[in-house]
Amino acid sequence: MTKHDETFVPVGTSLLFENEMIRIWEVKLEPGERLGLHHHEYPYVVVSIEHGENRIRNQDGSVKDTVEPPGHWVVRPAGEIHDLSNVGSTRYINRLIELKYAPPVSADASISHLQRELNVGNAAPDLHELLIDAEGMEWRAKSLPGLYEKRLWSDERSGASISLVKFERGSGIPQPHKHASNQFMYCLSGRYEYQHSGLVLLPGHFYCNPKGAVHGPSVALEDSVLLEAYDGPHYPERPSWYTDEKDAH
Repeated sequence: MTKHDETFVPVGTSLLFENEMIRIWEVKLEPGERLGLHHHEYPYVVVSIEHGENRIRNQDGSVKDTVEPPGHWVVRPAGEIHDLSNVGSTRYINRLIELKYAPPVSADASISHLQRELNVGNAAPDLHELLIDAEGMEWRAKSLPGLYEKRLWSDERSGASISLVKFERGSGIPQPHKHASNQFMYCLSGRYEYQHSGLVLLPGHFYCNPKGAVHGPSVALEDSVLLEAYDGPHYPERPSWYTDEKDAH
């Protein structure tokens, strides 16, 4: 902790999950509400859940206004210090994912030091600012009938990825299985059931399956869209239900 850290608020309003690789926050701001000055010690990803018209005020006094409809997201480097205000007329909600496997950057670090840290071949991906209009992307059909994907971000070195996945009603993963890394899912729409346990993901539900834990089979009780993230490779080897190798990554 630096001498400045005690003046900062957390980077989100609610902590949803944390392990040694990532930290997932919810940011929820009503119209006119402000998240105070905070320091991003790790690179991070922001995914908009509910529409936001926001104002970012940096520590140097500069201001940036953003419009963040559902499905838009941005990847940001470590080291940023700013606050966030909802200047719109509706509630704003996002998911903020900190990438803890990257080297942390203290509040005292300079921008030039930050750039050196991100480009010396550490385990962290070469992150840069990224904004994707997910609504404008085409769904890619996977080799499992009824399953579609929009790949939003991936890191070839670690195998980590974040995608939107869509299951048509009645489709799902047909067999019990395990993953080669931690799996995280956030349900945006529909009803998606893990049949071995009876867990049903509904809109607003967050789900985590730890690395190596067996779950499934699963089925979409109605058309379902989920935000899915892995902090490493998806599977130890290609599952039998995929005929295309790239679908297992």
